[in-house]
Amino acid sequence: AQDDPRVKVLSREWIEGKRILDIGCNSGAVTIEVARAMNPRHIMGVDIDPSLIQKARVNLRTYAARKYEENAMDVEVGG
Repeated sequence: AQDDPRVKVLSREWIEGKRILDIGCNSGAVTIEVARAMNPRHIMGVDIDPSLIQKARVNLRTYAARKYEENAMDVEVGG
C-alpha cells in the first residue's frame, strides 16, 4: 500500500489530527498506510464483506505488532 496511487492523491492536511472513516476498506492495507503516513487522530475502516474484514483485522494485528513499541495509534476495522 505504500506505493498505492490512492494514498498519493491524499493531502496530509486533510487527515492529520482528524477522525477518518474509510468506507469499503477491503483488506485494510490502504487504511493502515494512511494511518501510518498521515497521523490521523482516529481512523476506522469498514467493509460489507466479512472475509475482507477478517483479512483487515489480521493485517492490522500484524502492523500493530511491528509498531507497538514505536507509538500508540488509534485504528479500528469493523463491519
